[in-house]
Amino acid sequence: MSKGARLLRLPEIFAAAAALIVLGIPTASVATEVESHPEVKDSQTRVVEVSDFTLPEGHQVADLSKYPDDGMTTAQNEAMNRLVLSEFSDEIVTFRWNKDTKLIEVIAGGNLKPIEAALEVQLHGNGYKIVPSRFTGDELRAEATRVAKEGAGKGVGWAAAANDGSGIVVGVTDASTGEQARLRAAPVVDSDYPLTFEPSGGIEAAYTRYNGSDPAMGGSVINGENDQTCSAAFYVLRPENPPTFSRSLLTAEHCGNPGEHFRGGWGWEPNGSRGIANNTNGAHDTMVLTQTTGSIGPYMFLGGPMTSDLAAIKGWAYAALGSEVVPSGAYSGATTWGTVTQSNITVCVLGYMCWENQVRVKSSTPATQAIYGQGDSGGPVIRIVDGQALATGVISTIDTSKSSACMGYDWSGRQCATEGTFQTVSSWLAGNPTWAVATAP
Repeated sequence: MSKGARLLRLPEIFAAAAALIVLGIPTASVATEVESHPEVKDSQTRVVEVSDFTLPEGHQVADLSKYPDDGMTTAQNEAMNRLVLSEFSDEIVTFRWNKDTKLIEVIAGGNLKPIEAALEVQLHGNGYKIVPSRFTGDELRAEATRVAKEGAGKGVGWAAAANDGSGIVVGVTDASTGEQARLRAAPVVDSDYPLTFEPSGGIEAAYTRYNGSDPAMGGSVINGENDQTCSAAFYVLRPENPPTFSRSLLTAEHCGNPGEHFRGGWGWEPNGSRGIANNTNGAHDTMVLTQTTGSIGPYMFLGGPMTSDLAAIKGWAYAALGSEVVPSGAYSGATTWGTVTQSNITVCVLGYMCWENQVRVKSSTPATQAIYGQGDSGGPVIRIVDGQALATGVISTIDTSKSSACMGYDWSGRQCATEGTFQTVSSWLAGNPTWAVATAP
């Protein structure tokens, strides 16, 4: 992949032409591999607890109290997760977390009675509000994908279901005002749904925690044999398969190609194996690296790029509108957190591909600091709910019109931004029903 593709990866001098990277820390010992067959703790919420993993020397569990907890309860998060994977998900446009009222707002069209009944059973009438929308989620997602693909290369950078379910939002590249956006997009976008237009910069994919020693964990570097360096997101597995074949790392699809062998650390060096790329999903920017040797832990790196602090992954969370998220790519680290501002986005990286069901995130703490950038692709995004770190997304792209000085490790020419998109863990789980997120005890 050339620099012209402008994926968030490393420059050639760092053994990757525009690639996503992860930051591993040298360890004094190797963790015990998972040998027992894990059991699914909850088939609805799709998590598997891995109880026989040992933290290596030199690592400590991070204090999560300094990271944002937006006030959602575990019960509310699990109710939302169950709906995302339920037969009613076609009706749902998105979820919005209202920090003031502490209510999950379910924005949905079509038949709302089954959704309300499901929430009543799970939350007993408390903690949620159903907001009727003009169209269903499936109607809008399909139309947003069509608009984005047909408009790619013609001034359209992305399209999404409007957060209130009223129509389609179209992101138009190189437009400084909303009126310019409308005028530029009008000749190339034709839709039976109401359209609104937003100016947008170019869309670029985001590619150390630099050591490749075992165990592999979220936020650590992975490096492909084609010199593409990225970050790992989360430990995932297929519970019905023997552990030898089910241990995998979730990362971004644009980090490599099916069948490619990945290792840890910079360059194609003899560090710990990170597995073989497979299970890519052309509609989503996700890919798994399936291991046959080495070990993986249900943890991720937090803090700056050189940290050894870890967060235990305790489950997964939907990226609700208004929720606070913490990305932790290899190059930037967890130095900035942000707020989810748009759901159901289809983004098209010109000359590369289009990815559906992404969400947009904007820096919130601090608001002017880059959320992430080149060197972070494939890295983890979490939400913190009731003091627990929950897998939420995989870093994918940045909006170059929102450029900002890079945090963490830097090099001349590295690009970072205060806004970007990530692929949601919920969309990956929905598209891969035999897989689950590995969690720590």
